[in-house]
Amino acid sequence: MLDLLIIGQGLAGSLLAWTAQKHGLSVLVVDCFRKNSSSRVAGGVFNPITGRRFVKTWMADDLFPFAEDVYRDIELELNRKFYYQKPIYRTFTSVDQRFEFLNKIEDDDPAPFTPYLFETGILPKEIIHPFGGLVIPGGGWLNTDRFLSSIHDKLIAKQELFVSDFHHDQVKVKSGTVRWKGFEAKKLILAEGWYNQPNPWFPDLPFVPTKGEVLTLEVPGLKLDGIVSRNGFILPLENGYFRVGATYNWDELSFDPTEAGREELLLKVKSMISCPFEIIEHEVGVRPTVNDRRPFIGWSKAHQEIGIFNGFGTKGVSLIPWFANHFIEHIIEGKKLLDEVDVARVGGK
Repeated sequence: MLDLLIIGQGLAGSLLAWTAQKHGLSVLVVDCFRKNSSSRVAGGVFNPITGRRFVKTWMADDLFPFAEDVYRDIELELNRKFYYQKPIYRTFTSVDQRFEFLNKIEDDDPAPFTPYLFETGILPKEIIHPFGGLVIPGGGWLNTDRFLSSIHDKLIAKQELFVSDFHHDQVKVKSGTVRWKGFEAKKLILAEGWYNQPNPWFPDLPFVPTKGEVLTLEVPGLKLDGIVSRNGFILPLENGYFRVGATYNWDELSFDPTEAGREELLLKVKSMISCPFEIIEHEVGVRPTVNDRRPFIGWSKAHQEIGIFNGFGTKGVSLIPWFANHFIEHIIEGKKLLDEVDVARVGGK
């Protein structure tokens, strides 16, 4: 009998499986590999400083060092490179924004991620930054597609991945075990992102799914050593291309690229760079965002054998490693889940 049957091999399912195995649990991951997985399409940017108030993102002191250790360990074990620490250059849009930053930092220093000012001319001439900006340390990006492909290859090699669609009505719960397509496990954990929502075990979760669109560009001559942020982001990929994102659409949730999304992204590009570029690819994903911006972790009220690990939204790269460990320690040792993330806060069937 398996310890865990994990549904979904996005960031959440992959990191939960990795963590479970590191704690000695047996796992099988189920995934059908949809092209528009939000994990694969994601820009993968992680940033410890958030919003106009220049404050540390929630739990940054715990999350960011832990995530770095996890991704570095996985890189070492799999002999692949997908985690990149890069400075984030947040360019100012006005002189007033510069003064706003100086006043805020004087009142509330977000150490150890304290941003510092940079002046006009520090970035390549192709980057628009007439008012300078600030450098945010501790950020970077994860090549999510390469990361997930690396985990996929490892799981396949160990026969721990089953390629299949998943339907809730195929699950049978009996006598403290879960059965699905001939597999038996102590626990089944749903890490499906926005797919298959709602579901019978967690029917009323307040997901607020968000469609996001990104572009891949070729920008001849642009040399950039970090991520530029200005109402969006532009980051250098390893192949000489650049990723630009992202849009947020709560109304139209198809997996089709839109002309409106393309135009919005082009406006972002033109606000950040002043040189010619060519669009190479236009991609779409739907993020599993939540109204209170906290993930859903825990168990169905009806069946303690059915769990959920979902709702990480736009910050999955930084959130998931720590919370995967938190969930596995809860499963093995009975440690209490944080109230902020326990799915019991919103109910379950």
